[in-house]
Amino acid sequence: MRDKVEFTSYLTQVEKIQAIGYLPMHTVILPLLIGVAINMGRVSLAEGNMLVYAIGLIYMVCFMPKFLRREFDAFCDRPVLCFKEIAISYGLILACNLLVNGALLLIGFGKNPNNSTVLDLVEDTTGNMSAAVLFMAPVIEEIMFRGGIFSTLYKKSRFIAYVMTVGFFSLYHVWGYAILNPWNWVYLLQYIPVSYLICRCYERTNSIWASILLHVINNGVALVAANLLGGLV
Repeated sequence: MRDKVEFTSYLTQVEKIQAIGYLPMHTVILPLLIGVAINMGRVSLAEGNMLVYAIGLIYMVCFMPKFLRREFDAFCDRPVLCFKEIAISYGLILACNLLVNGALLLIGFGKNPNNSTVLDLVEDTTGNMSAAVLFMAPVIEEIMFRGGIFSTLYKKSRFIAYVMTVGFFSLYHVWGYAILNPWNWVYLLQYIPVSYLICRCYERTNSIWASILLHVINNGVALVAANLLGGLV
């Protein structure tokens, strides 16, 4: 039997509103506003993306500090369990990525447009976007999706919590590109297993910091692998 802890990583009512309420701001409103500034030539695409992430991180630090502190204490209470679950989850992510990416290549789908855009921005900003992808995005996204949606729905239904969180997280990474090209909906398949396994890690460790660290590792290894492969081409 695995060392299981009861899932009690719940937000207060105010924290739920703050975490979930920022979701439309981060995914729609800010990108649209920044997009206008980019089209007007006020900021570059890289600067615009950095601004979105910077605003998001500042928001989470200012409005969610108590939640982050509680979750850090929970992580420190069970560090062995947390690191074990992170390691197991990342191993499963690697296996799923190999299967899904291999299947997509076999049916003729190449680079994920979201990943390609991120890599281009990382190269253009000499590492500034790397900080956003590695450290800002995991904190913002985990609080919104896992802390906000998953934790809120978990009390009502574990199944619904998984389905809705996995669905929204996957859509978040794909919808902008799929609107331009419906074939890009197929890339949802790349995010479904990753999102499920991050939720699983959060549930089993009872700490948002475990899912944040897993997210950081996943993004970091992906960036390193992409840079290495790019250097070989």
